[in-house]
Amino acid sequence: MGSLYEFSASEYDFAPCRCEDLQQVSDRKPQIMLTIDEVKPLVKKPQIAKTLACSPRQVDNYMAQGMPHQKPSPRKVTFDSEEVLKWYKEQFGLQRRKSLANN
Repeated sequence: MGSLYEFSASEYDFAPCRCEDLQQVSDRKPQIMLTIDEVKPLVKKPQIAKTLACSPRQVDNYMAQGMPHQKPSPRKVTFDSEEVLKWYKEQFGLQRRKSLANN
């Protein structure tokens, strides 16, 4: 009796591949995929509060005013810090006690 992985070629007959088929595959445009460098890290509410030099409760108020955030579940809120800083500067046009650019 043969090995567990032995098989005969007749069990797995494949049609021969034509060169035209290979050319069509190589002419396809690659799909756009995100790399690790392009994925923005999301931060939680305490980190945004620290960045904006305010309390987490004030972050809730800013969210009610339209601060960009994602809510993947009812109890979890995440923020893209670049979008938040851009929104904050557009809304208030000034910086808080701590420099927003340094965080």
